[in-house]
Amino acid sequence: MRKVFRYGRRIQELREERAWTQEHLAAVAGLSPRTIQRVERDSTQDAETIRSIAAAFDVDLKRLRSIYLVPESRLVRTRLVKTVKEFVSAERERNHAYTRVKMVPLKDELDKETDSLLNEVFRDCEYVGPDEPELWQSYIEGIKEPLQSLFNLGLAFFLLDESQDLLLPTVPGFPKPTADHIENWRVRHFLLVSQHGCFQLSSADALHRFNESCRTAGDALFTAIKKEENKGSYVFANALCAIANAGSEGAIRWCETCFPPTPTGSRITLEYIEHVTGMTRAQLHEISEEISDEQFLQGLA
Repeated sequence: MRKVFRYGRRIQELREERAWTQEHLAAVAGLSPRTIQRVERDSTQDAETIRSIAAAFDVDLKRLRSIYLVPESRLVRTRLVKTVKEFVSAERERNHAYTRVKMVPLKDELDKETDSLLNEVFRDCEYVGPDEPELWQSYIEGIKEPLQSLFNLGLAFFLLDESQDLLLPTVPGFPKPTADHIENWRVRHFLLVSQHGCFQLSSADALHRFNESCRTAGDALFTAIKKEENKGSYVFANALCAIANAGSEGAIRWCETCFPPTPTGSRITLEYIEHVTGMTRAQLHEISEEISDEQFLQGLA
């Protein structure tokens, strides 16, 4: 939890208690009315200005200060989940809250099917935990089929685990909380993605995979989720789609961690193409030879 000091509210209150106008305070403090306006809006906290106002009121700086608690949060871990077993294992590490975000290009019909499956998976998610073994086992059995259906569609979950400060408000008619906030409140963000998906948060950003080994990718997604800045981002089913969209492999700014260069300089390996297409290397070689008359495929150019 971070403490932030502001002066505008108390300065305005003290001025109004004295029935002073902003122009009068400005004259007494030797400042301009425009400066007083900016101070009361907290648009400026210039030290000399605040001291001049304190002297005008004949009070110390503490009388002008309001303290605000600003919750902080941080990304703890990222994880790509592609199987029912991995999902169940991740869910055993129960969090306090969760969010769902779809970051996958889907046609309308498939989009509706996906929404239905997601609703089945998350229907009782926030109500059942491993500390209730019988209910937990029933919950797990109930989500296996819709989960497997999602994975069969070539989808996966990219998990962003967040630790944040949770402010505790005072509610009229209820006892006052013993603390003003809870530390280490855990939130899990479930991002539905393509199993080989990749993304750019803007056309100028690097192309990332949903890659738990890339801290930059995780931080970029976390910032976008927290600031709700997903609009304008580019999400692709795989890097081959990204290349087709860009026009060529060389037109893309590549993340060095997510897409390290091969010895030939290409960012796309045969192994990656095999995984994305589901084709064997022999089949890929055969297609390559038919198209280019070359004996092997070294990647994309």
